[in-house]
Amino acid sequence: MPQVHHIEPGKDTFRILLTTDNHVGYNEDDQIRGDDGWKTFQEIMHLALEKDVDMVVQGGDLFHVNKPSKKSYYHVMRVLRECCWNDKPIEFKLLSDPSTAMATKHFSYPAEYDSNINVGLPMYAISGNHDDATGDDLLSPLDLLSVSGLLNHYGRVTNNDNIVIHPLLFNKGTTNLALYGLQSIREERLKKTMFQGNLEFLRPDTDESIQWFNLMSIHQNHVPRPGVRIIEEAHLPDFLDFVLWGHEHECHTTTDENVATGFHVLQPGSSIATSLSEGEVPDKHVFVLSVKGKDFSLEPVRLKSVRPFAMKTIVLSETGISAGTGNKDEVLRLLHKEVEDLISEAEESWKTSNARALEDGLYTDADVPLPLVRLRVEYTGGYEVENPRFFSNRFVGKVANVNDVVLFYRKKATANKLAIDLDKKSKSINGENNGDEDEFEHEAPDEKKDIVAMINEDLDDSELILLQKDKYTEAVDASMGSDKTALSTFVKQEEELDLELLMSLNINDQNEGENSEEISATLNSLKKSFKKLAKQIRVESQYSAKEEADLDLDSRDATPIPVTTTRKTTTTRGRGSGRGGRAKKAAITPSFVISDDDDDRTTAVSTPVTRKSPRSKKKTSQSTTSSARRGRKPAAPVETIVSDESEEAMVVTSGSEDEYRETSPAPTPKRVRKTAASSSGTATKVTKKRTPAATKKKAAPAKRKVQSQLSAFMLPRRNS
Repeated sequence: MPQVHHIEPGKDTFRILLTTDNHVGYNEDDQIRGDDGWKTFQEIMHLALEKDVDMVVQGGDLFHVNKPSKKSYYHVMRVLRECCWNDKPIEFKLLSDPSTAMATKHFSYPAEYDSNINVGLPMYAISGNHDDATGDDLLSPLDLLSVSGLLNHYGRVTNNDNIVIHPLLFNKGTTNLALYGLQSIREERLKKTMFQGNLEFLRPDTDESIQWFNLMSIHQNHVPRPGVRIIEEAHLPDFLDFVLWGHEHECHTTTDENVATGFHVLQPGSSIATSLSEGEVPDKHVFVLSVKGKDFSLEPVRLKSVRPFAMKTIVLSETGISAGTGNKDEVLRLLHKEVEDLISEAEESWKTSNARALEDGLYTDADVPLPLVRLRVEYTGGYEVENPRFFSNRFVGKVANVNDVVLFYRKKATANKLAIDLDKKSKSINGENNGDEDEFEHEAPDEKKDIVAMINEDLDDSELILLQKDKYTEAVDASMGSDKTALSTFVKQEEELDLELLMSLNINDQNEGENSEEISATLNSLKKSFKKLAKQIRVESQYSAKEEADLDLDSRDATPIPVTTTRKTTTTRGRGSGRGGRAKKAAITPSFVISDDDDDRTTAVSTPVTRKSPRSKKKTSQSTTSSARRGRKPAAPVETIVSDESEEAMVVTSGSEDEYRETSPAPTPKRVRKTAASSSGTATKVTKKRTPAATKKKAAPAKRKVQSQLSAFMLPRRNS
């Protein structure tokens, strides 16, 4: 599989145009730069027609977001229809079953084999991290284009834990081509699948005398950077011949041969600049790959419609200007001159690449696009500079990025100098800074903490009852990337699942009567309050030292540690520390314990609490613990559920004192008949909770009754 200088087109030669990271729709709301993405993509597809290639292979991130605008869809569909639908004959044959490699729900075969349309220039594309699949049906923007017959979406993965990559097998004369593709997957997830041995590449089952040129497209982190996980080339199989590596934006015009695996790697880079970083400065290219047998040649083609970009870094302490506020004007004059020079440099670069068109009169000087310019200025040492936006606005009408022409930064403490130097050395070797802007000059590496890493480090899975850490982390990571609705979608789905779990609890009522509708509404409110209750159980996880003393926990052996939720207290006259004193009575004090059983369930245990009747002026007993100290019998058990929708607290009182002593928390609720409230009978009452503002007013009378009781319920933990 040697690389040769040139291969002539012919009946035995595959000619393939390679491109990646087109990012159509990037910054499309910008009046100056909004059309850059689709204009460059249009140039690429017309180059494919001009170069007379057999197919186009796109390496991911055709769109900048996974929910493109109508404008982005329109221009991409228009360009594909203009360039791909024609009467040019297809000179190669498909030898394999395409449904396994494309894995689409409908039309799982290439568009060029659809009898209803005539495709002369097929395009094969994988999805990147910007236009990945989302939603219940896991559809990406490429699926919409594929079902429309405009391109072929391949390399689709439906199960990240078990990945089998099927090739598309083509033949042209004496040359056989095996096209592999793998869509973008989070590096952590993909490496886990690799290490578990669940990533499999299938090879053509043919005689050894038949040679195959194995071409693969992949869209993953490639260049090592601090805090970024990558997929090493050594993780790919060594039978590959050529790897098209997407996601990295810096353009490399030559391939790199991996000595260990033997295959060649090409990093084409993006077709437009999506950040003002050093990796976006080199000229943008697409490539024509010619394959004949096991030999290949590579022809870089410079893109002419790309907006020119010039960048420079200066250090004020090295310019000869003294630090101090008195030299501010001199500093600004220097910076202004530097920006003007960068503008001239960028314009000359564009004129050089379009020299023939300028000579033929197709372009004039007025057609030169406004350039992108970035001047990075280190002002360490006490220099006074201007607001960066005010300075940048001086060049309105001369540059495309009118708000961020200049970037001022100061050096950090020398404690992190080694880490910064190592990072700069890594970038100088690999020529990559695919991140958004110069983060290592703004802050030291260890000061810029990744939120996903923070969740993984600080959040313990054992602390979560309803959510699962890995799914929550994935949602946060996705919301910080291209899918801005990932977090809200995740929360909505979790709410539906948790509500379904609660609704599955066996909460029934046998009584029927005039209040049955009121009972049903109350139970629904009870179920809706489930998540808030679970949150209170998790957050308020320990008693205070005073509460532990009041409950005499030390006198009980083998008693689970309770988790208590305590509301604000109101005062009432009664027996306290002295005669005629005032004792505080907790309005709501439900107690919960976490079961130690192996089935990993959470049990809510009723804690006896008494309440003062809103209409009664008589003294009421204190808590069960205080009553027990005085030799009194405990009150009936109480369960409190706080509603999400209102500030009401539902107190369910049931059973006699003997039954309370002998009854342990049961997994199913008891059913009782409706009775009048009395000291010995069974009753269920709902009262309004006193709010802090109403502590000096009389409580409102109870307005409704509940006909069923909940002695306890078991909450099963939901697993993925």
